[in-house]
Amino acid sequence: MRKQPFSLKILGVTVRVSQAKRDKGLLWAYHFQYPAQRGGKRYRGTIGSLATHTKTMISEILHRKIKEVQTPQPQKSPRLSKLVEVFMNRHGYRLAKQGKREYQVLNQFLEIISDKPLNQIGMGTIDDYISVRLKTVQPSTVKREITVIKSAFYKAIKWGMTTSNPTTDLDSLDDAPPRVRYLVGDEWIKIKDAAKQGPSWLYPACLLARESGLRKGEVRNLLWSDVDLSLNQLRIYNGKAKKPDDRVKFIPINRVVQDMLWKLPREGKFVLLSESKTALDGANIGRAWRKILKETGIEDLKYHDLRHDYASRIVMAGKGIEAAQLLLRHSNLRMTLRYAHLAPGYLRDAVEAIADDATPPSEATVAPWLHSENRKT
Repeated sequence: MRKQPFSLKILGVTVRVSQAKRDKGLLWAYHFQYPAQRGGKRYRGTIGSLATHTKTMISEILHRKIKEVQTPQPQKSPRLSKLVEVFMNRHGYRLAKQGKREYQVLNQFLEIISDKPLNQIGMGTIDDYISVRLKTVQPSTVKREITVIKSAFYKAIKWGMTTSNPTTDLDSLDDAPPRVRYLVGDEWIKIKDAAKQGPSWLYPACLLARESGLRKGEVRNLLWSDVDLSLNQLRIYNGKAKKPDDRVKFIPINRVVQDMLWKLPREGKFVLLSESKTALDGANIGRAWRKILKETGIEDLKYHDLRHDYASRIVMAGKGIEAAQLLLRHSNLRMTLRYAHLAPGYLRDAVEAIADDATPPSEATVAPWLHSENRKT
């Protein structure tokens, strides 16, 4: 017997029920739209045999189906690899060098903790990452890496990819004591003599670091257009600076650097060129520096320590910590204070300035135990 189609109102949804012929015989079929407004999704299916399913049974089955449709399903959490991809596409262009460093850090993070869903990455995962990295690098390096990871998760929250940042409540990492190594004795004479043996760019590279305080990257990327020998100054770029005013700095150069720059040939846009007349890279300087140390027998000295020597000599010359900060282009004085102990009278002058009694003690009252009559025999 053919049964007529009918409609049911279930949980505010109108369901049309009719019969359908399938391989298994005649079945009850249903279809409805939810939401009911235009553009709602259409749902269709079959329930059971016309012979066995009553209207009450059909109503109960459809009630469960509509309840499932109306209950929001938890969205599948994106994986970490997806966050890396989205972060670089949406945010990488805003970063220095298009986020090359950030990309390396995030891929390293991905490699160590594996490609987990974002909602499964908690503080424990971050602590595991930190413990792995501390086996090979300094705490200061790990802190910079965590800053990149924190930024990526902060963006992920804004983009609706996750709801929490696992780095928020991390315990702070204690930095290793700052390393301050500068040249002593005749070390500069040895370095200078070895550097002059070649390649041709090596001595100028060492001189720029020691006499102008340039970093390795600043030496490699220095352009002739950044050199002003009429005002005797260099224009230095810092793409990592947060404030626009800090991204370009002008620093004076002394007569030693001036003389060197006047004598250098101008064969391209870069001040220093490799032997093949191409731009220098970090490997060029690294290999040449290791050769210098081997030839001179100097130990525990990095190329960057030439910059430390520049700062140390400024402070020891009595020119002040503030002058060193400006010339080193440090963002805050805390970074420069590592050289404070080298300043002559730096703390002594401070305590003398607050002495209430400026009258020096008489000779008789000075260390009476030093007088012959008071000495024990």
